[in-house]
Amino acid sequence: MASNNFNYKSHVDLNDFLKINPVLGIIFFYFVGYAKKNKLPVLVTSISDDAPNRKSDTHKTFRAIDISSKKWNDFHINRIVYRINSMYRDFGTGPKNKVKRAIIHHDSGTGNHFHIQVNRLAQIED
Repeated sequence: MASNNFNYKSHVDLNDFLKINPVLGIIFFYFVGYAKKNKLPVLVTSISDDAPNRKSDTHKTFRAIDISSKKWNDFHINRIVYRINSMYRDFGTGPKNKVKRAIIHHDSGTGNHFHIQVNRLAQIED
């Protein structure tokens, strides 16, 4: 199920998309729309992951998605991070007593990537 700008690593289970937090889904598809509009690739590298070296359980609880930032330039990296955090910060997560973020761009040992994340209370209002 690959397209011109959307792909996923072979170990990513597409059924995991059905398990993600709905707010995470909204943020993820905003990200995908931005990438498509700007002809940038979306390579999902992780959804569910219960690796013991993880600092948090956001992946284990389907509250995070990792996306490679290869072929993204600094302009678009900074722009998408700014836009998502501006719109969805209240749903974000992060260290106690720090500004919460719905997306970060970092290298946690596996290469530069986007980490989209939501907190435990993130839900769609009725």
